[in-house]
Amino acid sequence: MDGMWARSEATVRSIRLGTIRILASWKELGISPELPALGPWPVGDHVGFRLAIAQLKASQRQGRNEGTHLQYDTIRKLRTAYSHLHESSAEASMNLTNSFRNQLGHAYSNSNSPTQSLFYIRFNKGMLLRMGRQTRQNVALDYKVLHIILNNLDDEWNRLLDGSPRKRWVVIVASYLLISFVLALRGNEGFMVEAGGLIDHKEHGTEPDEVTPYCVIPLLGRFKNEEGERWHLMLAASYTQSGFKVRCWLERLVSILVIERKFAGPAFCHESGKVVRSLEMDAEFHVQLEAVQESNSDLIQSSVIVSEAFSIYRSLRRGSTSRAGELAIPETVVNLHNRWREVEAGGGHVHTRNMRANYTDLRLTRKVRLQYSKAL
Repeated sequence: MDGMWARSEATVRSIRLGTIRILASWKELGISPELPALGPWPVGDHVGFRLAIAQLKASQRQGRNEGTHLQYDTIRKLRTAYSHLHESSAEASMNLTNSFRNQLGHAYSNSNSPTQSLFYIRFNKGMLLRMGRQTRQNVALDYKVLHIILNNLDDEWNRLLDGSPRKRWVVIVASYLLISFVLALRGNEGFMVEAGGLIDHKEHGTEPDEVTPYCVIPLLGRFKNEEGERWHLMLAASYTQSGFKVRCWLERLVSILVIERKFAGPAFCHESGKVVRSLEMDAEFHVQLEAVQESNSDLIQSSVIVSEAFSIYRSLRRGSTSRAGELAIPETVVNLHNRWREVEAGGGHVHTRNMRANYTDLRLTRKVRLQYSKAL
């Protein structure tokens, strides 16, 4: 039914009416009717029936947002999985009729995968029309809430004994939340901060004649230049206008990394060196938000379910960009601030110079680049 009703009822009716008119015209002209045969179909599945049935069965499982079923965006991923399995099979390799590459080197070919059949494409569309697409966006984090969280963590850091696991974890959490906010990073991007680069650049931006003191934050990327370094260098003001103490938390983080001799690898890591999982960071983020909710219900209403409304994946970045919009930060500044994502998406092909040259260019444009984080 999903396959048949992928088009609107009016479209189906017009197709039927068009077919009748074709037959009537042929009859008037004395032409023998000859429509495409609608059956019998060959034995076997050539258009994706079995995959469609698997998706419908999977949709009946309990979902995270709905207790009665999985969302369309979840079950459509089964098509991706099946398509990759098919394209890597011997059958697919023997039946390719054409193959070419575009300028980026991406290969394309005419595939005989059932997921490319007209029936399956119509089925997918019909299923979407019937199920709808339900999205739950993360709530943007108010910068005032982040200030309270950082103040609470700072108080806790001062109370804890040096060398305690909790004191180390407080620094990791506070630094991650602050960097993700001032750099407008998504949750996974925050974990790209690299320990060695952070240590190497810790003194940069502290020169006495520096108008706006800043921190250099390296994100580990996919590109690799001739010296083997693979960093996206980003700048953040040491202190923002609303009072975020970026350098203070980064110096605490660098101190931990140096003591533990972690001169390479992820900066946000456990003592073992393993990168912190997003689920761990999200859980601590929710704990801190719930504490703010209890003490400041005017900032986070008591009716809000923190674990559902907020997440490190989007809340920090949305809060940052919302604050930037409120402060009327020019679009050119925002685009320059986020330009590193274009490099990452392109596989880093534009970066061919050594890191010293990249940092020199970064310093020359620091006045514009720092406008974003300085204003937050």
